[in-house]
Amino acid sequence: MAITTSSRSAGKTAIPLLTGLFAALGVGAIAFLIASILTNAPLQAALAGNDTGDILLTFLNSFGIVLPIMVIGFGVYMLRLAARITKRDYNAGLWAQLILFWLMIGAGVIMAAYLINNTTGATPRMASDWFGGAILILAFGILCSAGWYWLNLNFATNFEGSETLTARDSRLAWNLLIPTIIILILVAARPLERTFIASLTDQRFAGGESTVTNFIGLSNYGALLGFRIDNIPCETTENGTCKTEEVEIESIQTQEIAIDNAALRDILAKLVAGERVAGVANLLNAIGQPDVIQNAIDDESVDIAATMQSLDGERPLGTTMLQSMLTVSYPELPINRLIAVNGTTAQVEVTVVETEQEIVYPRPRDVVGDDYRELGFTPVNSFDVFGGHYVLSARDANFITAIGNTLFFAFVSVILELFLGMIIALTVNSKFSGRGLMRAAMLVPWAIPTVVSARLWEVMLRDNQSGVINNILMNIGILQQPAAWLANPDIQIMSLIFVDVWKTTPFFALLLLAGLQTIPADIYEAADVDGASKVRQFFNITLPLLRPTIAVALVFRTLDAVRAFDVFDVLLGKKLQSMATYNSFVLIENQDFGYASAVGVTMFIIIFTFTIIYVRALGVEAD
Repeated sequence: MAITTSSRSAGKTAIPLLTGLFAALGVGAIAFLIASILTNAPLQAALAGNDTGDILLTFLNSFGIVLPIMVIGFGVYMLRLAARITKRDYNAGLWAQLILFWLMIGAGVIMAAYLINNTTGATPRMASDWFGGAILILAFGILCSAGWYWLNLNFATNFEGSETLTARDSRLAWNLLIPTIIILILVAARPLERTFIASLTDQRFAGGESTVTNFIGLSNYGALLGFRIDNIPCETTENGTCKTEEVEIESIQTQEIAIDNAALRDILAKLVAGERVAGVANLLNAIGQPDVIQNAIDDESVDIAATMQSLDGERPLGTTMLQSMLTVSYPELPINRLIAVNGTTAQVEVTVVETEQEIVYPRPRDVVGDDYRELGFTPVNSFDVFGGHYVLSARDANFITAIGNTLFFAFVSVILELFLGMIIALTVNSKFSGRGLMRAAMLVPWAIPTVVSARLWEVMLRDNQSGVINNILMNIGILQQPAAWLANPDIQIMSLIFVDVWKTTPFFALLLLAGLQTIPADIYEAADVDGASKVRQFFNITLPLLRPTIAVALVFRTLDAVRAFDVFDVLLGKKLQSMATYNSFVLIENQDFGYASAVGVTMFIIIFTFTIIYVRALGVEAD
């Protein structure tokens, strides 16, 4: 009893001192920030110039955004904690103990860095120049150590209440996470902050020291994300009806034509005689084999088309000549490509032009107002809804298109990868002979670098029969003619999705397999005893227990898909851009660092939004 009374007596003095320490930490942190701002030389120079934009830019470059918020938040929290310590709040005392522990360690690290910085190097400072700072750091460390030591000895007798299990787990988690949070701020928050600050400027990339950077606020975001949807009325005739006009619509079709062997022989004879035939590429000298060609001309029973194709060596020169000869034989047909020769007929790809009547609409810039032209809006797409014609316009049509490309790519590829990855994970999670080999083999696509796999797929997706994909699909009868996978705008994005799904489905499968391995087998055994079917077990047991794993997999894959760069850049270049390739284009080719930074921040916001949606939708927080 004497010890308890003595401890409480000591607490009457120590508690006010402890309260004063935390209050001093709070006030000191805020005061230090204010003093640093007031004594900052670049900021003082900007204030003298009385330019608001320059003042804001100088402040952001000097102090950033994260640091002032953290310092102010730390100061306010210390003051609140001091008030709770005065009331001898049990949880406040525990948090005070934790904070003093980390402040003590921080003081030691700062002291070591301070001493190394001032006593080593090419020009170490005199002791009189740095000794005062060392004394202040040491005194701060001693105060924190004394407070932590006193709390360890006298906590139970000076603080009232109890700690809940949730509060204890929260405090333990923060104790473990503090080093991680510090590192995260240094390696992640700070670069993101610098990117956001740059997005508020007109900074040039590699502009040199003479380039002046100006603060322009949210102008980059306004130009980047500015869009509008306008209802555009049709042009009318004198009687008030909508004006129409004939438009030509081109379509690519496959046709079968008869081969006129006599006409081809006549053209070939003229070329051999040295005559020029308009529209025919004369490649006879490059092909060689004059005896074979002359024999085909002299012998009327020889098939000219087959002969020309037989002349192809490493290069299809004979087929190229044959195509141009067929074009001359059929001047009424706009033949684009010779697909195949089947005896006396040839299968060719032709461009068919058809005419249709379309309603005439004026240009949006002519009818929606001057701000449309002044702000630089351009049409992106048009659509008809409820009898009205609407036009989507954007200040940066390329970026809005890139957003659409990226989101479509991400949505479709991630859904397909989740579906296929689930099938693969469920398969390799079952017991069968060769399961280990299957698990190793499924990771091969994921192990290949994306650039390498994209180059391989570029070869396999060639738009002729030398492309492996076209060759396989034509042999099994799915395709009648080679498809231009990377040249046809209608199927470009689906080709990229196919390549991405092939590569990254193993990643999904691996994560889902890890989640399946954590589900106890006795749950399924109990379900079998109760008579639950495999389908019901999947939806009532497997999916609910896999929700956290699915959320993690979706977050990682969506993050990768939204910032997809290499597969777009390697396979399509500028023909179809993602947000990442557009960002690279703005930064490298336009040299606009500020605008490119705005693109990067927008990508981060989109990824962060997807993460929140996944976590909320799958109920990970509740679990």
